[in-house]
Amino acid sequence: MNQRLYEGRFLVSVVGAVIRQDEFRVKHSRMDWERVYRLADSHRVSPILYLGILGSWEPVPARWKEALFERYIETLHCNDIFDDAVREIFAAMDMNQIPCTVLSRGREKKFYPIPEMGGSCVLRVFVSEEQYIQVKGYLVDLGYETEYSLKNIGERMHRVSGLRVELYRKMPFRPAFYRKTAAKLLDGSQEMEGYQMVKELTQENEFLFRMVRAAYHYVTDELTLLEMLDLYYSHRDCRESISQESMSAQLAAFHAADLAERLLSIAYLWFGGKDEAVYAQEFEPSELRDVMENRILTRGLIRAPQGQEHSQAEELSAAIAREIDQENREE
Repeated sequence: MNQRLYEGRFLVSVVGAVIRQDEFRVKHSRMDWERVYRLADSHRVSPILYLGILGSWEPVPARWKEALFERYIETLHCNDIFDDAVREIFAAMDMNQIPCTVLSRGREKKFYPIPEMGGSCVLRVFVSEEQYIQVKGYLVDLGYETEYSLKNIGERMHRVSGLRVELYRKMPFRPAFYRKTAAKLLDGSQEMEGYQMVKELTQENEFLFRMVRAAYHYVTDELTLLEMLDLYYSHRDCRESISQESMSAQLAAFHAADLAERLLSIAYLWFGGKDEAVYAQEFEPSELRDVMENRILTRGLIRAPQGQEHSQAEELSAAIAREIDQENREE
C-alpha cells in the first residue's frame, strides 16, 4: 500500500475510534511520525490524534507528541475566546447598520464528545458586494489580517489569537451556475437572536451548504477529515427534520447530488456507530468507494484515472477548469 495512503487510513482509524469512544490499541511502529503529524495538520484533526495517542500502548516520539499537544492547546484557547470574538463582530454589524448572513459558525462543535475535537472554529459570513470593503475595514480595525484571498469572491482573515473569519461577497464556488445556485440557500435566512442586522441560514440550508461545499472541496482536493466530521455531525443534527427526497431534490440543482450523498455515506462509514449503518449507502461499483476514500485521505495525491472517478466529480472539475481558462483569457 502507498505510504501516504497507509498513513491516511491509520489517521482515519484513530479519529473514528476517538469519536465513537471505542476501546482501541493501534500498533503504529511503522509510522513516520513527522509525516503523520503533517497529514493530521493538513486534515485539521491534530487535537483528535493527540487524544487518540494518549491511550496508545506504543510510545510516540516525544517531539511529535509535544507538537500534537501544542495544537490541542491552541485549539482549546481559540475556542475559549471564539464566542466573544463573534459577538464583537456582530455588534459592529449592528452598530453600523450592515446586513450580513452567517453561513456557518461552528455550532456543530457542540455535538462532539468534547468541543476541542472539532478543531478551531471558523466564522463564515456573507455580505453584499457594495459593503464588502467596509466590513473588511472593520475586521482590520479589530486586528484581523488577510491570510489568503479568492479573487472577486472573498478572503480568509485571522488574528494573532488564532481566530479566523471567512468573508465573502459571492458564494465561494466555481463555476457560475454552482455559485448562483448556492446563493439561493441565502433565501429564507433567519434573523439571529439578539441582533438586528445579522441573519443565519436555516438549519436545513446550513446543512445543504456543507454538502455542496464538501462536494466542491472533494473536486478541488481541499476536503479534510475535519470537514467530513462536521458534515457527519451536521447531518446527525438535522436528519430527523430533513427528508432524503428533499435533500436529493435540492442537491440535484448543483448536478452533484450523488457525489455529495456518497461523501456523507463515507462520513458515516468512518465515524458513525453501528446503529447508524442505515445512513451509509452501498457503493456501486464497489471500487468507487476506494477511489473516493483514497483521494480524500491523500488530499488528492492519489486519484483515479479518467473515467474511473465519480462522473459528477469529473463534470464539475471540467466546468471549474473552463471558467478559470476563460478568466485567464480575459485578463
